[in-house]
Amino acid sequence: MQCSICKKNPAIIFANKIDENGKNTLEGFCYNCAKQKGINPLEVLAKQSAVLEGDNINLEEMTSQFEDIFKDLARKFKC
Repeated sequence: MQCSICKKNPAIIFANKIDENGKNTLEGFCYNCAKQKGINPLEVLAKQSAVLEGDNINLEEMTSQFEDIFKDLARKFKC
């Protein structure tokens, strides 16, 4: 699943969205778009692994997003 916001990166964070008619849809966000929406990707990433198992994802793009995660952690903890 591609990111619901940027439409470029694979989604790694998922959320259910319910519209005014009560219809439930799944939205997916890449790491960077999730951060921009105020979602803490590191907090929810572990909970999403079961959703990703059946998804056809580009491993290079996923690796790039994980590199961003680790760069953020390194800056946060000044590693």
